[in-house]
Amino acid sequence: MYWWSNRFNAMLARRYGRGGARLLEIGVGMGHLVGQLENTFETYGMDINHWAVKQSKSVVQKTQLETASAQELPFSDNSFNVVIIKHIVEHLPDPQKAIREIGRVTEPGGVLILATPNLDSMLKPWKGDKSKFSLMAFGMYLMSVFCQAQSRNCSSVRSADFRQSPDGSFFP
Repeated sequence: MYWWSNRFNAMLARRYGRGGARLLEIGVGMGHLVGQLENTFETYGMDINHWAVKQSKSVVQKTQLETASAQELPFSDNSFNVVIIKHIVEHLPDPQKAIREIGRVTEPGGVLILATPNLDSMLKPWKGDKSKFSLMAFGMYLMSVFCQAQSRNCSSVRSADFRQSPDGSFFP
C-alpha cells in the first residue's frame, strides 16, 4: 500500500499545487514521496528521526532535508504552497500545535494534504479495533484548526473518504 499512497499524494500535490512553488513534506521518512515531486516543485523534507533523514538522502536528489519537529517548524511564515503530512498527526503529543504551525508556514491559498489512517479499511479484521475515536473526524477537526490558523474560510477543503462525506464537502 505504501507505493500506492505515495503516488496518490504526489498526484494530489501536482493537481492542486502550483508547479515550481515550494513544497514541504513533514515526516519525510525514507524520502520516496518528496523524491517523486522534485521535478515539479522546489522540495523540502523534514522528519524528527535523524536516521530517516540520513537514509532519505540516498533517495532524493534536490530536496533540502532537515531534522525537526512538526510542532516547531523551522521555516518562516507563508513559505510553502503545498504541505504534506501523512500518518503523523495521530502520533503527536499536541496535534493542534503542529497544525497551527503548518497553517503559519503555508501561504494564503496554499494546499495542505493531511492523511490519517482509515480505521474502516479492509485490513480492520487483522488490525483490530484499537481506536476509541474516529480518525476521519479527527482529521476533519484538524483541517478546521488549519483554517483558523490561516485566518480564512477554507471553502475548498475536501475529504477523500466519500463514504462519510458523500459530496466530498467539509462540514466544520
